[in-house]
Amino acid sequence: MTDALKKTLDDAFANHELVKIQFSKNADVTPKQAANDLAALVGADVVQAIGRTATLFKEKPAKEAQ
Repeated sequence: MTDALKKTLDDAFANHELVKIQFSKNADVTPKQAANDLAALVGADVVQAIGRTATLFKEKPAKEAQ
């Protein structure tokens, strides 16, 4: 898990509550384990992990009224 990956996920969660990630066939860990590790890294929840694809959820903070 690199800083660039964390920044990319943080940027994705800034615009979306659901983010879908596809893992490489050559990964050292299972896609389910990688999804759990990524979710823990960015404070998200794993919605599902099917095959090499995982979906993560992170609720957007409510915007304050202006």
